[in-house]
Amino acid sequence: MFKKTLLVISLCIIAMTGVYAQTSKVSPDEVGAEWQPYLENDKVLVEVKKSDCIFKSDGIAQRWILFRFTNKTSAAVQLNYEYDLYYNEICKTCGSDEYYTTISMAPKEVIEGECNIQNNRYYKYAMVEFLDMKRNKKLTGFHLNNLSVK
Repeated sequence: MFKKTLLVISLCIIAMTGVYAQTSKVSPDEVGAEWQPYLENDKVLVEVKKSDCIFKSDGIAQRWILFRFTNKTSAAVQLNYEYDLYYNEICKTCGSDEYYTTISMAPKEVIEGECNIQNNRYYKYAMVEFLDMKRNKKLTGFHLNNLSVK
């Protein structure tokens, strides 16, 4: 009886505080050029795609992972997550408060990353590699860690 009561209380606390989702580290090699689901639950859909982003005026050519966040509900929601990026298999952003992100979304709102080097609000993209120069730094994995929806 005690275990059932404890389980019910735990489930109620989780329901009141929001939806938590665990995602796993994904390799950019697993991401294609069309939007594909990264995470979906009853409140949000997070999608990813790979894009070559060429900024001729800045002399920059990079490959990016773009993110698209969709609020599936008719209520406002808040997404919270840690933005973990692995370069050459080493997490360069893990545990850094700088990469903790909160996105407030209106009902049914879609926030989509695009090839715009001036607009990095909400970390809507991750740079994979330079296309026009040889560098040994390459994104080998990404993870939206501790993602919660309230």
